[in-house]
Amino acid sequence: MANPQITTTPVSTAFSTTNTSTATTGATNWSTQSFTGPSVSSTNAESVDMNTANIVQSNLTRKVPYSSYSTNFEGADNRYNVGTTSLGITSAITVSAWVKIPTTNTGGAAPNIQEIICEDTTGGSNRNWALNWRGGGYNVFSFAVFHTDGTVSSISTTGITPNNGLWQNVVGTFDGTTLKIYVNGQQAQTPVTAVSTGVRSASAVEPAIGSVTNSNSWNFEGHISNCAVWNTGITDDDAINLYNNGITQDLNNFRVTPYAWWPLDENSTYFNGSVLVARDTIGAKDGTGINLVQSDIEGNAPGSEASGTGSNLSISNLKGNMNNSTNNSYSVNMADYASGVTNPANSGRSTDTPS
Repeated sequence: MANPQITTTPVSTAFSTTNTSTATTGATNWSTQSFTGPSVSSTNAESVDMNTANIVQSNLTRKVPYSSYSTNFEGADNRYNVGTTSLGITSAITVSAWVKIPTTNTGGAAPNIQEIICEDTTGGSNRNWALNWRGGGYNVFSFAVFHTDGTVSSISTTGITPNNGLWQNVVGTFDGTTLKIYVNGQQAQTPVTAVSTGVRSASAVEPAIGSVTNSNSWNFEGHISNCAVWNTGITDDDAINLYNNGITQDLNNFRVTPYAWWPLDENSTYFNGSVLVARDTIGAKDGTGINLVQSDIEGNAPGSEASGTGSNLSISNLKGNMNNSTNNSYSVNMADYASGVTNPANSGRSTDTPS
């Protein structure tokens, strides 16, 4: 730029129609640059008639789901019993789950209740709280809290019809005063003021996922993934972040730490030699499977549903050959347990789970 051979009349170099730089003869005679570009607005825009539904994820990026598996509940008293007593939540509670309801699910006979996760029974006074799907003529998600004085407060997704056949995140929350229910991060009903305070925690009612614990009824039919319970209410922003643009996430890192969390996925659900176990990755409130087997853990989860089916492929096409990993092995014609083996540790199959 500072070339002393420039001896012509002043030279203008255009940056735009209004931005120019001027030079005169000699390197030392460059004049001070003057920039007079277009004005920049200092006024921020304000949205009109916009809400969180208008915020969509960019298709330039793709988040990876926390897990790609779920548990398939087939409606025949398939459930996880969680512990042997109530979680003991007494003042405020939030319950969340990812569910996929088959398009063929009609809800069964009246009262058409299919429990997703609950501390509930089919009758009597021992009912604490419940998040459920009601089919038939209802076609709503519902969240109910039973109070210590015997009253009950509930809220349903009136105005939002659950989309059967697709994964949906359902959240019911009670902050001690008000009940709210969300579907996919959106508030699905006007908040309901509770008729009383507190949450009943009758110890005789143990939590369950996929059904109730005292009878073969109110059974959920479909897939459930990533159930979580908080001993506090959550905000609208928390519900949006929990939805996470339609994919599961590591709730250990969530902005509000859950009281209990059952991913129901391939890493935290395992066969212990006799039953399936659904680990609580927050605490030690593991769920024990009832009428659930290993094949009920399926590669079907929010944001991860496009599993491929092999064509003209056999086991010989599986090769232990990957980047930095060329000496892997794979099993052929091996079962979970050898004949006469009763200890899973001696079965030839690992039952290790994340700590």
